[in-house]
Amino acid sequence: MDTPDLQDPQDSHTPYTPSQHLGQVAKSAASNTGNASNYNIAGDQYAIEGGLHQHYLTPSTPWIPPQMLPPRAQSFVGREEDLAWLLQELKGEASKTLAICGSGGMGKTALVAEALQRLLDQEDGLVRFPDGIFYHSFYASPSLAVAFEELAHAFGDERGGDPRRAALRALSRRRALLIFDGVEALVDAFPLRELGGRNVVLVISRRQSDAPDLAHSRILDLLSPQQAITLLQKLAGPRAADHASVERLVQAIRGYPLALQLIGSYLASRGEEVTEYMEQFETDRLHALEQPELSQGKHQYLSVQLVLQHTYASLSSREQQLLTLIGMFAPAPFSLELVQPIVNLPMHQVRQTLGTLVNLGLLRRPEQYYEVSHPLVHTFAMKCLMSHGNDETSPETDLITTWQERFLAALDTYVEQSDPYDRTALALWQPHVQRLLIAGYLTTEQLLGAARLFNKIGLDAKTQGNYGEAEPLLKHALAIREQQLGSDHLDTASSFNNLAALYYTQGKYTEAEPLLRQALTIRKQQLGDIHTDTATSLNNLAELYRTQGKYAEAEPLIMLALMIRTLQLGAIHPDTTICLNNLAALYYAQGKYAEAEPLMKRALAISEQQLGATHPDTAQNLNNLAILYQAQSQYAEAEPLFLRALAICELQLGPDHPDTATSLNNLAALYRAQGEYVEAEPLYQRALKIREQQLGPTHPDTATSLNNLARLYHAQGKYTEAEPLLKRALIIYEQQMGTIHPDTATCLNNLAELYETQGKYTEAEPLYKHAVAICSNILGQDHPNTQIVSRNYASLLQTIEQQRKQTS
Repeated sequence: MDTPDLQDPQDSHTPYTPSQHLGQVAKSAASNTGNASNYNIAGDQYAIEGGLHQHYLTPSTPWIPPQMLPPRAQSFVGREEDLAWLLQELKGEASKTLAICGSGGMGKTALVAEALQRLLDQEDGLVRFPDGIFYHSFYASPSLAVAFEELAHAFGDERGGDPRRAALRALSRRRALLIFDGVEALVDAFPLRELGGRNVVLVISRRQSDAPDLAHSRILDLLSPQQAITLLQKLAGPRAADHASVERLVQAIRGYPLALQLIGSYLASRGEEVTEYMEQFETDRLHALEQPELSQGKHQYLSVQLVLQHTYASLSSREQQLLTLIGMFAPAPFSLELVQPIVNLPMHQVRQTLGTLVNLGLLRRPEQYYEVSHPLVHTFAMKCLMSHGNDETSPETDLITTWQERFLAALDTYVEQSDPYDRTALALWQPHVQRLLIAGYLTTEQLLGAARLFNKIGLDAKTQGNYGEAEPLLKHALAIREQQLGSDHLDTASSFNNLAALYYTQGKYTEAEPLLRQALTIRKQQLGDIHTDTATSLNNLAELYRTQGKYAEAEPLIMLALMIRTLQLGAIHPDTTICLNNLAALYYAQGKYAEAEPLMKRALAISEQQLGATHPDTAQNLNNLAILYQAQSQYAEAEPLFLRALAICELQLGPDHPDTATSLNNLAALYRAQGEYVEAEPLYQRALKIREQQLGPTHPDTATSLNNLARLYHAQGKYTEAEPLLKRALIIYEQQMGTIHPDTATCLNNLAELYETQGKYTEAEPLYKHAVAICSNILGQDHPNTQIVSRNYASLLQTIEQQRKQTS
């Protein structure tokens, strides 16, 4: 069962004041400038209520054009006409979509890799593509969304929001070569053609229908006999000295490049003579032709299957097991550390065995990770896995069952240990977790283990702003639990909460509410009305209502949650402080500062007593109380609290942690409120730099920092500096949170107010109008934000009318 769904309190927001400016209502632990103490609903697993996630820092570097190349073949022979055609097309100035098509294993990727290498070897070979080369294979993940997100990231944008729009935006001013391999794995490849612009798109596919223009496409066929002989002799060296046997083998293979590559690697690695290999191959081929299930289909597929079977038969038992195991993985890079705990062998033996498979051409190791050398090799490994797994009489069946359990356990260990902000870790583990989505061999227990993994990866993707990747994983986890455990199981309740957390983050409140209600109903039924998990669900639903301005609905829920936790955990338990803070936040949002202050002070005292004076949660409580003082213009009381919170974050989390950025922002907001702009500006700038570096240039929290700095410039009359920041923040919110999200409305209001201040009423009016519509529809007419934006809009209309009368 998952751990209870817990929430990270957002204790770090500048106060919301009823003025022309609206604070950004942000949605993550490192966010600010919204209602004070804006506590989010977070997914249940791996989130610690009241806690913070510390993550490893990566240095900020300027954008460098990508040079992502497909894997180069060990030897490249022949294809001179095809190569010349491709080089000529790549050197042309016109933007276009090219296609290389042909059966699997025909050498399509090898042709592209060779052409690119020859271009790189020329001094001016890549002048046509000053913004680099992008390569993506759909074999590991047949998802356009994933490809678009990787493309956007490679070209200086960030993942999140609409992946397709992000990719188009990232490429809008680029001149690059975009290579997409394994396109036949997609149902519809047409969206790839939209990426053209000034770029060249190169599609590699087994499906000829993916070629948009026959004039710019090439269909690869078998190598000529002489080309095939030359390739085999080059790979096998002296082991292919018998020319007659080589000719016979090539005739049997019929110039199939992948089969020749595998044979050449085998002969060179095993030291076997081509004559001996040819004799065995002919015997195997005659046997295969007697079996219709093996001989059906194109000849080249039979050839590569026979070659792989021959290689497999030559392997030791351990080597066979490792190749079979790889069929359990996705056709994506995998680490030695993933394999070792599954096979339960010493690390040096695993490394040696994988090295043998590399030497035989079954695997490759371009860098620190391993991966299959070709999709057809992965297909063969999967067949081995399924044949052993489906044969109850096979001694390997129990072993494969054990592997499945260890595979899930290993993934669970590494995924749980990975930092939710670590993009590299997510990219490494996500394909293998997603592989479980189509695994048909999992037992009920293993399916439930997979659901836990889907939750973790989904929540990590959510943390990184990859909402498109997060939603299907969280939905699949919910579907598994409903099917395997029932719709009223506690783990199902956890999945309801996780999916609601995603929708809450995206501002999809109408989708989040029924899920939170279902989670609450289940917990009441299964655990009782006064269980701590029931209190968590009450708290989460209350937070949703508070965010929507439904204070009357929120208050009884949060008070009941506080009562339950006080009763079950005690008045000084850290979890009780969460409810104290949330109730205080509710009072704060209503301007009931006298009611909020004792609750915040009590929460701070408990945190200091139970967790320590320098715990990150103590810093959050210091921030809350300081924000309350600032809202009441008690600046002298607020400043030492903000300074102490900042010192704790820098000490415990590091100077470049997102939560340190939050404390910097809060202190800057205090200085700005007092007109101390010189002191505020470097703090806002440092907070922005941290968020751009750690969270990405298009993360919603980065938009919040842009908004804050723009507001500072606005207050100083630096309108030309403020406008581009607000425009950039608005673009981020529209892309990441949606065009009708409350944060988008806030940014529209702030930009409109900037225009109004400059007398640009024509520019301001539609922005105010749009902001009013969003707030009214999403938050309701009675929400404070709706009322403030409406007053701002009404004031502008009044000003415009007065101006019209004066000029008429």
